[in-house]
Amino acid sequence: QVVPLESQSKQTRPTAGRWATLADNGQRHLTQVELLPGTKLQPVVYPEIGAKFYVGWPLQRLKKVALVEGGIVGYISAPALIELAGVGRDVSGWRIPSAALDACLFAVGILAWQQVAPGSALPVRMGQIELGRLPSPGEACEVHARLRSSDAGTATFDFTLIGVDGEMLVDVVDYQVAWSTNPYI
Repeated sequence: QVVPLESQSKQTRPTAGRWATLADNGQRHLTQVELLPGTKLQPVVYPEIGAKFYVGWPLQRLKKVALVEGGIVGYISAPALIELAGVGRDVSGWRIPSAALDACLFAVGILAWQQVAPGSALPVRMGQIELGRLPSPGEACEVHARLRSSDAGTATFDFTLIGVDGEMLVDVVDYQVAWSTNPYI
């Protein structure tokens, strides 16, 4: 069950926001972006090797995105942790789905580029991170991100990574980025 925050009714709810979700273990706030019928999905194209801002293949997990005013929905294929760690490492204690989280940051970067300012938006800080369960290898996940605010050189976002079962995997509040002034990025 989803309850809009700030006394918003379903009819007046914007396409991107944070809503309280009533779960078995109490109330949880999640970022949710509503895609309107006919919203087009765009394939994600990562920069090629040798580009100024290259993302290695193990992190290229964001597959498609859909932009709406103030938000983005991205579709992520979660990797096995061993793909990032390598076959010789024990991943039993890992709690953060790092490649899936990186795909979330890439989706937010697309939103920042398209709706705030073009250029490389680099992470500054995350205000709060809540971890849910780890995604299963190959799980089709969704990231829902919304723009909270922007000013002359920074922007702040919230985003939630959701599993195929609708469960929260990662929720980040107050993720701030700043635009690089370095001409080599």
